[in-house]
Amino acid sequence: MSPSHSPVPEDDARRALRADCSTCFALCCAALGFRRSADFPAEAEARATAPDSVDEATGLARRIDRLLDGIPTEILAVDADGLRAEVRQTLVTVSEEARAGYLAGHCDDTAEDLRPGADLAGRDLRTRALCGADLRGALVIAADLRGRDLAGVDLLGADLRDARLEGADLAGALFLTQAQVNAARGDAHTTLPGHIARPSHW
Repeated sequence: MSPSHSPVPEDDARRALRADCSTCFALCCAALGFRRSADFPAEAEARATAPDSVDEATGLARRIDRLLDGIPTEILAVDADGLRAEVRQTLVTVSEEARAGYLAGHCDDTAEDLRPGADLAGRDLRTRALCGADLRGALVIAADLRGRDLAGVDLLGADLRDARLEGADLAGALFLTQAQVNAARGDAHTTLPGHIARPSHW
């Protein structure tokens, strides 16, 4: 007879799906909002509106570029915790500035379930007004976002694996990365930011 196994509690199973940033050097997350490329400026700089935020984002972008282009010993010598905290605060500030205009409208910005780190896995969100929502680090695995306008939605670190994005408009989403889009499900009608390539499997 096969040995019986106790099922894994749902909360534990969901926690296992989340990234454990406490065991990570954190440069990947730090670079997401700032890393320059030849054809796309650092997003935090582009999104910032207040002069102080622009200066802060620009300075951090240049520091991180120099660091990522440096030699391994320089990278290993960096104060990762300090850099993470500095970058996090700048991105939060820029996100608040960018989302402010959307939150003044008719979005579900006061909804308890639309918050950083929210568990939205498998949820049908097609009737929700999401523009301007702060979904940093949210679990959006297999959530249904078909046809939704995600303008001003902060998606930094959100898990979009198998998220349904057919016909969705992500052109104005904040801090969206190519890796997130590659892991999601979209189609020819999904609108993407200019710096994001449409995955070949869509």
